[in-house]
Amino acid sequence: MNIWQKIYSRIRRCIYYDFFKKSKEPKPELDLDQACKILEQVFETNNIEPNSIPLEVLTAYSNYRKERFSLQRLILVIILVLFLMLPFLFIPSNFDIALNGEDSVTNPTYTLRVTSPMLVERVNASIDGHNVPVYETDSRIYSIEPTMNGRMEVTVTLMNRQQSTRYVDVKNVDLEAPGVVSNDIDEENIYLYVSDAGTGLITNMLRALMQTVES
Repeated sequence: MNIWQKIYSRIRRCIYYDFFKKSKEPKPELDLDQACKILEQVFETNNIEPNSIPLEVLTAYSNYRKERFSLQRLILVIILVLFLMLPFLFIPSNFDIALNGEDSVTNPTYTLRVTSPMLVERVNASIDGHNVPVYETDSRIYSIEPTMNGRMEVTVTLMNRQQSTRYVDVKNVDLEAPGVVSNDIDEENIYLYVSDAGTGLITNMLRALMQTVES
């Protein structure tokens, strides 16, 4: 069966070789009756016993082989793509986290930089189960602003589902508002005695409001 299929394929190539060489148009189909006549002439010229298998069967088998080959090629392409992507599935999640300005009088903020080449899916931070605000300030750079003291858990998850977690002890969040201990008044000045156990007072942000009461 393969012998007749090869003969038929070679005849088609010989007839349309010049046409395909000069034109990029879709390949025309050879009429089945003409193909049968050409095969009969070839058998008669070369004193070969005529083909006992109908040409329709050979054509159907050829089409079947082409479809199967296309399917096999598609499967091989998918396997090749998956094989090439396999290393990316195991890229680990790596990042650096650092405190911004340890001597700052404001609440602490942390900068997180993702060093893994894979795309980042999400960055999560929490303290004692409470979510901590995380903001993306630049490509692969995030700002974390804790609102309470405690052990902060920071997790970075990549697009390949790889993730890593680090823990940071947060201690400098000011949770207490300043309070007035006492006050004193003389002829020209008002003296306020305040106390703050946290980061301290910012003197240039002190404000006073005076109200005039009319009798």
